[in-house]
Amino acid sequence: MYITNMTHVLDDEGNITTKGTKAGRLFASFLAMVIDSITQEYSEENPVIRCYKKNCSGFITTYRSLPDDDILWYCSECNVEGVISHWRETKWNNKENEVLENFEIDQQVVAWMKRLESELTFPFTVKPQPFIKNDFPDESDMVITRIHHFVDDYGLIVELQQVDQTHYLPLCNLEIADRASDNTKLINEFLSWWYSTEDREL
Repeated sequence: MYITNMTHVLDDEGNITTKGTKAGRLFASFLAMVIDSITQEYSEENPVIRCYKKNCSGFITTYRSLPDDDILWYCSECNVEGVISHWRETKWNNKENEVLENFEIDQQVVAWMKRLESELTFPFTVKPQPFIKNDFPDESDMVITRIHHFVDDYGLIVELQQVDQTHYLPLCNLEIADRASDNTKLINEFLSWWYSTEDREL
């Protein structure tokens, strides 16, 4: 995973620094496009960002993580991913919203993440919900190894291992194999809370 403090790749005027390697400057330009894309008002005409890696034809998905306000990005084709911090101080930030749009909800998210990390028993086996099952033709066991982060639109993102592959999926897209387990009860409690915060569709 690439972890970048965006201000570290800028010069004193806020432009991408001319120092360092060409590859480093190109990567910084890619991160600038990620910031610009995620902070634009949504439109079907928003530009699509292609993966920066050579020989990869994948597209980049971006989202904001709570509670740390970082931007997360990943390519579903080659699985490269990264985190961008201190993006609000850059010229590519098109938003003027506060760091925490809903402080009360964000504080509850922090509390939930701490509780889940301390009370869940890892690893545990899950299976994809029917609506994403076709994306995972391999029927080998999928095992959640840890909570990865939280994002506005998808809730908890968890890390899964399936044979020799690692996946990152929203918890709400998965079913726990052992429905009578304490893990199931706790996760169902969390999901009930999360769905209620934005009147999301169950």
